[in-house]
Amino acid sequence: MGLFALATAQAVLWQAIIANPLATGEPVGRWLVLDALTVAYGVPAVLYAGIAVSRLGPAALQWTARGLAIGFALLWLTLETRHAFQGESLAWGRIGNAEWYAYSTIWLAFAGLLLAISLFRQNEWLRRAALAGIGLVAAKVFLSDMAQLEGVLRALSFLGLGGALIGIGYAYRRLRPLQQE
Repeated sequence: MGLFALATAQAVLWQAIIANPLATGEPVGRWLVLDALTVAYGVPAVLYAGIAVSRLGPAALQWTARGLAIGFALLWLTLETRHAFQGESLAWGRIGNAEWYAYSTIWLAFAGLLLAISLFRQNEWLRRAALAGIGLVAAKVFLSDMAQLEGVLRALSFLGLGGALIGIGYAYRRLRPLQQE
């Protein structure tokens, strides 16, 4: 438990906040996925997911591992998306329309994947987290993309979100676990 707490403190405080390439401007490597971001955020996401799935330790540790797995995976996907658009240096700066649209797409795909996993594993916690993620992406599209995107990307954003929500609703109705009455 002590090692878990120390590793978590180091990962959250140092990797995610202090040494985050958005803040430092440090180069992350030329290749997508095969870069420093995968080591700093992707690997911890997989390790925390492994702890959560294997149900090691007390319930508090499992809840923490679940949240950290999703958090690090989302941070990794977000930074990899920025890497695809900005190159090796991810320092804060201007975000183009295509990059802003890509965040919505990646986050919605991630939430959809979480929902699919939760339905197949019949995991209530993961299903609720996925639905919350879908709701947050829908809020981003309506509140932010409407103001940030222009022209065709704005229309594609709304059409893509609508199509994804219809598809997710259909899949959810067909695959959701039966409620006990």
